[in-house]
Amino acid sequence: PCRWSYSLMEEKRPGQYFDITETDKGTYILNANDMCMAEHLDKMIAAGVDSIKLEGRAKSHYYVAVVTNAYRGALDSFKSSVSDWKCPSWVTDELNKISHRTYSTGFYLGQPKNSQTYENAGYVRDYAVAAIVDGYEDGCIVATLKNKFLKGQVFDCLEPKSEPFEVIANDLYNEKGEAIDSAPHPMMKIKIPFDREIKAGSLLRMQNI
Repeated sequence: PCRWSYSLMEEKRPGQYFDITETDKGTYILNANDMCMAEHLDKMIAAGVDSIKLEGRAKSHYYVAVVTNAYRGALDSFKSSVSDWKCPSWVTDELNKISHRTYSTGFYLGQPKNSQTYENAGYVRDYAVAAIVDGYEDGCIVATLKNKFLKGQVFDCLEPKSEPFEVIANDLYNEKGEAIDSAPHPMMKIKIPFDREIKAGSLLRMQNI
């Protein structure tokens, strides 16, 4: 229901739909902000919660991978903490880099404020997957391109079960090992020199311009 657009009908005039459009895309009167409790996992655990559910049924594999890795990192950090816990900054950074609506804590911490986005779908999409890592060969990351970029691009590398780290394409090669200045074609194979092996399936993510 949050993704549907609505009209108004007065009960004594059935079948007559009145426009309540706020933008050219309609009005989304049930469009709740996304719930995010990563920074409050300590409070949830103290309250007796021993299982959490992450949205994923209608999401991409990329979204599920990023969110699951972030919450896993937050929980592991809490378990290893010896004093007052604070959610790691990289976790909140990850949750802000995926496609999402403005975040809310729902009713967990009392009556919510600014918990709905009425004007439109309200999604924040500031980052995109540039390539998927296929393996590591002769000192280079070997990857399949998803979105075009230029030599010199700075990436977040999302490797399973680890905190994201930086990869910079200071040098860039095609599948034949020829130096190139850009990677323009989706599904082309590329090579980026890097100082250690990266697991296959890792994602190279870049900020949208």
